[in-house]
Amino acid sequence: MGRCRPAAEPRRRRTDRRPRPGPRDPRRVVGRRRRAGPHPRRVGQRPQPDDRHRHPGGHGHRDGTDRDGLRPLPGGVADERRGGDRARPRAGRARDRVGEVDQRRGGATVSRRWAAAAAALALLSPLPGCGADADADDTLQVLAASSLTDVFTELAEDFEAEHDVDVELSFGSSTALAEQAADGAPGAVLATADETSMAVAEDAGSANPPTIFAGNVLVLATPAGNPAGITGLDDLAGTTWVRCADEVPCGRAAIDLLSSVGLDLEPDSLDEDARSTLDKVIAGEADAALVYRTDAIAAGADVVTIPVPEAESVPSSYYIATLTQAPDDDLAEAFVDLVLGGVGSEALQEAGFATP
Repeated sequence: MGRCRPAAEPRRRRTDRRPRPGPRDPRRVVGRRRRAGPHPRRVGQRPQPDDRHRHPGGHGHRDGTDRDGLRPLPGGVADERRGGDRARPRAGRARDRVGEVDQRRGGATVSRRWAAAAAALALLSPLPGCGADADADDTLQVLAASSLTDVFTELAEDFEAEHDVDVELSFGSSTALAEQAADGAPGAVLATADETSMAVAEDAGSANPPTIFAGNVLVLATPAGNPAGITGLDDLAGTTWVRCADEVPCGRAAIDLLSSVGLDLEPDSLDEDARSTLDKVIAGEADAALVYRTDAIAAGADVVTIPVPEAESVPSSYYIATLTQAPDDDLAEAFVDLVLGGVGSEALQEAGFATP
């Protein structure tokens, strides 16, 4: 107190320090002042996150089994004491290194994306009554004996043009088709080559009362040129001949025919339907075959047709009926009416069938 202190000597400038780069006086910088950037040796580095599980949501910071004993860090609190808040990523590169340590990201976001995709697909899926069922209403399914292939294909084209629908034809053994109908297989119309086959579907409640619409008889068919010189049933002995299997209409008709003339002949092959039986003759695998007259006519010059007078006494009758599982009863009845009407009778006669 009361005494004056000597004036402080001016502070000497140290000469051993390296001068800072750039202008010494910030006020001399021309233009907009540039914000300080990261340290040159730390470009691209980010602060490490707090210790937590790799997949957020699977575990939490609370007491309990398989959980962390620490509390989560509140927002804005420094990771280290006196460390200050965390640095934010530089502009233009925000969050560009997410998962650079742990490449296995959590599954919640992916699950939500899949859920959204599934919902979108559900909206694109056809609604009940607007997709497959609607297509079924525009299609008429007809099950018919293989010997009706040519004539029913022709009639189906006429029906499609008149009713603006698609006719789906399924040909095969009458017995097999009737069994399918009896089991409730899709179909609207059933046409068989005998009454026995139709009875299978009718007895099961799948076929409505049938109607006879055509008749057929058996003939002998040989390969072109008739190399075995067959003229009748008596010539079958000692040759390679074939017929339909016992359980199908053309097979039952062949058994009745041979029995009526007193012949006991064993065929070399039994086939599933009339068309497949005739194919063996066309391929030269058999000298003769007992087949329907209509199938021999359809084969044209590929075979020689030999009438069998005795077959007239054991004709085959064809039956047609609508099915109870038909999606559209009116459409099914319209096809049956076409077959029974003048257009159908004319087409059947041209193919070699007899009509009522």
